[in-house]
Amino acid sequence: MVTEEDPKWVMALNGEIMATGAGVECIMAVVVTVAVTTTALMSIAVTLFKPKTILRIEFLRQLFDVSPIWLFTRSAGMVFILMAYFQVGPQWIRSENTGSLVLNELMPVLFSVFILAGLLLPLLLNFGLFEK
Repeated sequence: MVTEEDPKWVMALNGEIMATGAGVECIMAVVVTVAVTTTALMSIAVTLFKPKTILRIEFLRQLFDVSPIWLFTRSAGMVFILMAYFQVGPQWIRSENTGSLVLNELMPVLFSVFILAGLLLPLLLNFGLFEK
């Protein structure tokens, strides 16, 4: 049986998200954490190892082969998100009013808005939905 003290990923894996009241917030926090972590790890791997399979594809090269400043920013973001998600580190990161607020309430909304904007913007511009 899953208890309230178990980490969020244990509740998600056991399929008791709705029973605990976590719902969509827990799922979106997992999605955002996985997306940011994957992006940061892929950027680190491409910067260090320069795999030809990724560098040949222009879209992936532009996405993951970034400057050192962006690599640092993605890596730092990954560290902060993982600390907030797993509730480790200093209080000012894992507090409900700082890291947890950003991870559980701000990032899912921004993630959803950017996904929808990326899907709907071509419709607005290319198919005349933006015109009168």
